[in-house]
Amino acid sequence: MSSRDSAFNEAFATARTLYRAGDLQAAFSLLERAHLLGQRQLGRHWAVHVWMLRIGWRRGDLGEVAGQLLRPRPHATWTPNGPPAGRQHGRIKRQRVCLAARSAGPAERC
Repeated sequence: MSSRDSAFNEAFATARTLYRAGDLQAAFSLLERAHLLGQRQLGRHWAVHVWMLRIGWRRGDLGEVAGQLLRPRPHATWTPNGPPAGRQHGRIKRQRVCLAARSAGPAERC
């Protein structure tokens, strides 16, 4: 398993645990990280978006729900370090990916 796969698995699993514990902000931050790490694989990419949709719904954030449902999402192989996927980020905003095990999201915290 590559370091990118390991980092994705850790971020995604921790995000789901935090979601179940009710820490939606921390869960969403880790899902943004997982999105950056997993967007080259369609199954992982869509799984992250489903969980982001769940968080938006649970928060009552209709803007996030709409952003997850209505924003077109071609498989992002053309944006290898593309957007973190939350509605507050533009579709083409590039982000660095930090593979180091961290508890927080995008690479600027690495």
